[in-house]
Amino acid sequence: MPASRLRRLWRRHHGINVSRQTVNRRLLQHGHRARLMTKCPRLTVQHRVARLRWAREHNRLQLGHWQHVIFTDESRYILNHTDVRQRVQRLRGKKLRDDCIQETTQADGGSVMVWAGIHYGGKTALVVLDGNVSAVVYREILENHCFPHARRVYGNNFRLQDDNARANRAAAV
Repeated sequence: MPASRLRRLWRRHHGINVSRQTVNRRLLQHGHRARLMTKCPRLTVQHRVARLRWAREHNRLQLGHWQHVIFTDESRYILNHTDVRQRVQRLRGKKLRDDCIQETTQADGGSVMVWAGIHYGGKTALVVLDGNVSAVVYREILENHCFPHARRVYGNNFRLQDDNARANRAAAV
């Protein structure tokens, strides 16, 4: 939480009155730095319950079980992402100097979607996808990349573990 809020809480709950700068200095002394918050998907209560159930069902499995599991996922990578909060020290009226300009591209210059899998014995090939992953695309990935790789490595003795995304659970898959 911000130093100003910490300051107010300490004053209200502990009767300690310190400046915001003092709070910041103490936080810095203990290794706390201002950082961006991590973004992740919102987890509902049902998501949390399902994850906990899965973990409890699988936490006692031996290494031999996991040696035949292929974990797969897809991810989107932004090609030219820019941090809009970048700052520069400059004089008034000098904002158009080359060293004071942050170039941008429309819509951050696009993105690329990829799929891959990892397992005890290694990894699958990285598959670069055209567009988003639909049920049809996911099925083609499994048929053309995942299953052939798994059969080369494990024969028919393997398990597929994906992230349970909507496309992964469609009837077509």
